[in-house]
Amino acid sequence: MAQKVAWKPRKWILPPGLHQTASRFGIRCRNLIEKAKVDPKPLLIRAPTGSGKSMFVESFIHMYLKSFPNRKVHFVNCAAFPSDLLESELFGYVKGAFTGATADMNGWFEEVVDGIIVLEELGELPKHLQAKLLTAIEFKRFSRVGERKERELRAQIVATTNVDRGSFRDDFWFRFESFYVPPIHERRMDILYYMELFDPELLEMLPKGSVLAALCYNWPGNVREIERVCSAIREEIAFYEEMKTFRDVINEVDGDDSTFVLTLHPLDFKQHDVSDYRFNKPEFLRSKMVHQGIKVEKIERALESCDLGFDCKNDVFKSWLGNKHSYPIEIEELDGYFTIVGNSQYQLAFGGLCLFCKLFLQDINADADILDLGSPSLSSKDWRDLREEDKILPSFEDKPFTYKKKMYHKSVAKLDQDLSRHIYICFGVHESSMDSFSEWPRYFQEAFQESLSYYTGISGITSDDVESFNVLYKRNPSNKKLADYFGGKPDSVSEEIAIESVRLDDLKRLYYETVCHKIGTTHGYKKRLSVIANKSQATITEDFKKLGLSEEFNNPNFYPMKRLSVLKS
Repeated sequence: MAQKVAWKPRKWILPPGLHQTASRFGIRCRNLIEKAKVDPKPLLIRAPTGSGKSMFVESFIHMYLKSFPNRKVHFVNCAAFPSDLLESELFGYVKGAFTGATADMNGWFEEVVDGIIVLEELGELPKHLQAKLLTAIEFKRFSRVGERKERELRAQIVATTNVDRGSFRDDFWFRFESFYVPPIHERRMDILYYMELFDPELLEMLPKGSVLAALCYNWPGNVREIERVCSAIREEIAFYEEMKTFRDVINEVDGDDSTFVLTLHPLDFKQHDVSDYRFNKPEFLRSKMVHQGIKVEKIERALESCDLGFDCKNDVFKSWLGNKHSYPIEIEELDGYFTIVGNSQYQLAFGGLCLFCKLFLQDINADADILDLGSPSLSSKDWRDLREEDKILPSFEDKPFTYKKKMYHKSVAKLDQDLSRHIYICFGVHESSMDSFSEWPRYFQEAFQESLSYYTGISGITSDDVESFNVLYKRNPSNKKLADYFGGKPDSVSEEIAIESVRLDDLKRLYYETVCHKIGTTHGYKKRLSVIANKSQATITEDFKKLGLSEEFNNPNFYPMKRLSVLKS
């Protein structure tokens, strides 16, 4: 008879997006295990399919067995049995309980004794079985099918589900210690780690635009969908190579390179049965912006600082930082079965995603493809509520962060410092509200002006517009994107000042700068201004001289930025 092998957990990686979740889960496990010595309480791990419930189940079992060694462990998939058979499997039955019950049989609650029984897909449990299990959990007693005798329930129950609370009886739901594992769209920083896990060389083949597309996609199938896509990419690349060889053979036979034109690209991913993820989606976004006259190069300049972009064919995202910037950390408590992983380049790319979401006012946790540019996000913190030291966003003298050049003439320690600083800036910009706009790096400001012009459809947005974001909405109250952002109600950003407290010259200066901001200061602008103001050019020239505007407006690099807003009452 074969000897039974003791249960051991599989090897798991713990990506950054699960660090805090795992820490909280560890605290929950220790509390449950301590209470289990007196009164075991069932644990329910909730997460959408493919989010990584199994890792948390195995983590709990591993910790439990360290406190209670040599206990039995058994897994039951509730979705794999008809309801009547499942009841027999769990609770057992006596001879004659139903047709075919020719002898007594122990259920798994008896078999595991004081060990662990894992009920997978608990949401598939019928309501009448929920009621029976509820009674067993509450009173620690149960009966086999077909008998009245009660037996003691000593097992530690661990359950998993991918359904919401509505699928359970309320009284049943509250009997479990519930723990939630977030899906991929709520922890997009983990996407690249999983892609590397399933295919270590893949990210050195993907263009930067395709990596941006992967970070923006919501992956409804979670980790399993990422695995399937990685396999499909490999298949697509192999198919491309075969077609390339086929083309070369035909051209060699015909002696004419124009005979067969290869139109495929190795990442023309069209396997709709696998995933809705599209490699080339950023290129379509870029072409739309170019068509609308957006200066896309300013947005690309900001994304490039995080090693991302819109190019989905040529500019490859690769591990330029090297293995020294990938760091596994074993968790002593879990004996090396669960390893924390990190990678500086992936952190930088996630910083780029944070920046992209800020540029286009998107919710980074939305259960949608961010590249679709849906409803604007209101998740940014109010800058006024932060501590003064948290408001400071260090910049690189308003020059984009260029990691590749730094590699050759600076130490790894200096690169780490600069890299961490830049990532911090991206996170800070993402978390801040618009009243911090003036503290963003200049090239981030320029990128935001262009992306906001595209997103709202309002052309010529300036930094002054962004700094007075509410005023921009007041001037464009019918703009749907801004209306969604402000909840349909523009917040008041001004206070009424008594007219006797305002100097006439101040109003004049504001008036002239506001009009010139609109019409520009190219040759002949004073003539246009005189028509608008209904004054002679001589009067306007005299006003400019008195207000000190002549010298500034004659400077070709000066651009009037101040605005005067007049609201109808």
